[in-house]
Amino acid sequence: MDIVPLLKRLSEAHGVSGYEHDVRAIVQEAFQPFADEVRTDTLGNVIAVRRGTGPEPRPTVMLAAHMDEIGLIVSEIEDGFLHFEQVGGYDDRVLVCQEVIVHVRRRLPGVIGSRPRMCSAAANARNPSRPRSCWWTWDCPPRGWRSSSVWAT
Repeated sequence: MDIVPLLKRLSEAHGVSGYEHDVRAIVQEAFQPFADEVRTDTLGNVIAVRRGTGPEPRPTVMLAAHMDEIGLIVSEIEDGFLHFEQVGGYDDRVLVCQEVIVHVRRRLPGVIGSRPRMCSAAANARNPSRPRSCWWTWDCPPRGWRSSSVWAT
């Protein structure tokens, strides 16, 4: 197995907590040639089993890793802006100017921004490092979207 292409696929896959299906599919595919059994449990964990051939009792080894990543969930849609909250922990200061993918029927690109300090509400003016909205590089207002069905990576 060439590990570099696999790591590239895994790191480019979208896998916000609760929506890890893209990453899960890659992990299952990568484990298949090396395992006697690959399954997914009810929580979405991928379990691969390789049975040993030596005398009993055989040692057992478990490899564990996270499949999910930090992300954002849309909490409000207002005048073409998507307001969001955290999914996972990260430093808010790194968000401004970050490109994101908004997952709806198709994946839509966006850019996180913040209002200029002089245009912000008093609370935001005191804490300008906390962006909570996203604007688009394309001209297509999100009509008819429900915030509960939209998330971003």
